[in-house]
Amino acid sequence: MITSGQPSSNPRIVKEAVALSEYGYQVTVLYCFWAAWANPNDEEIKQRLPQIEWVEMGGNPQTSVSLYTYTRLRHKFFRTLNTLFPSNLYISARAGSRAFSELLRAAKKEKADLYIAHNLGALAVAAKAANANPSQYAFDAEDFHRGEVGDQNGAYRRIKYLEDTFLPDAGYITAASPLIADNYAAIYKRNVPTINNVFSLKYQTDLKLLPFDVLKLVWFSQTIGLNRGIQDILAAANEVQHRKLHITLVGLCDKKTERELRKVLVNEMHSIHFLKPLREADLFALCSDHHIGLALERSEPYNRNICLTNKLFTYLIAGNAIIASDTLAQRKFIDENNSVGFLYRMGDVHALKQLLIQFTENEQRLTETRKAAHRLAQLKYNWENEGAKLTSVLCGLSNQLRNSFVGSMKTT
Repeated sequence: MITSGQPSSNPRIVKEAVALSEYGYQVTVLYCFWAAWANPNDEEIKQRLPQIEWVEMGGNPQTSVSLYTYTRLRHKFFRTLNTLFPSNLYISARAGSRAFSELLRAAKKEKADLYIAHNLGALAVAAKAANANPSQYAFDAEDFHRGEVGDQNGAYRRIKYLEDTFLPDAGYITAASPLIADNYAAIYKRNVPTINNVFSLKYQTDLKLLPFDVLKLVWFSQTIGLNRGIQDILAAANEVQHRKLHITLVGLCDKKTERELRKVLVNEMHSIHFLKPLREADLFALCSDHHIGLALERSEPYNRNICLTNKLFTYLIAGNAIIASDTLAQRKFIDENNSVGFLYRMGDVHALKQLLIQFTENEQRLTETRKAAHRLAQLKYNWENEGAKLTSVLCGLSNQLRNSFVGSMKTT
């Protein structure tokens, strides 16, 4: 399994690695440094999951500074060159990943039966390693990558070129949301199974019956920014007068961003608390101490409109009532599971205020919504169900290869 990020910044690759290991596969994960906060969490994952081989490539500013500096400079060079030659495979592949060369050398040495790329920066690595051995490669589309940028953007041409070069020959493509799957299926005229970004029920505890004197809301991401919809909830909170609100934001946040967000919340009844990124288990524990989970996604770029983030599924496991912005993907999800939360139109502070007031005035309704979310995770949206889909996909690929081999032997 190959990614240009880190294990703790990509829970999906960790879940899939564990699922395949438990199914009986020998699993190696090749990854790259992305952010300093993830380093200690990566070490915890390695110690907790020693049955999987975790190999960092391309240097780390804390442990191998010279290699990390070199790969950064090289990456910058190829990204600049790629603006001039967007359809050159050698340049485009290296522009997509800081540690492309190191990942490719390591992948070729593995002699794997299957190489699974977990983001676009790893796709060319997996394809080339499979061609060198030879074996199969696959792609897990955590995002709709060409939809992450505008189609007039130079990066769009590189992304489309890499996808069109390698995805048609992938052994399989899986996707992290139904609408991402639909988009790739339409482009490449093939089946693309959805494996949702859900989590294991081992993280779920009994639903906590929380005090109602303060309504507690939580939002998380790797980064807290000013373009994440957070201002919507803060502006709406200003209009709530009869019950205290406590809003927790989890993620990396610079001082300027924190100051700007604090300026929005002017109602002194309410409070806002900033936390740095947490380990997975700690994040579930934190969310379970809150009444409401906030999925304040934006609709631009297009990928954000059709993705289902791990926020939604974290909130289900934790037993949070959900307030979600009406992106295409979240509208579809809430329409299909309308007992677990409510939608509001992006930027509609008045509608968001009304949702908050409904919850603050009706403890029974809030509790029933939380119970429904908790129950939906138990029954449907959990990794025990979705992980089985992944192993089924791999079994299908194995059977396809076996039948192809037998057919070729008969012909011979």
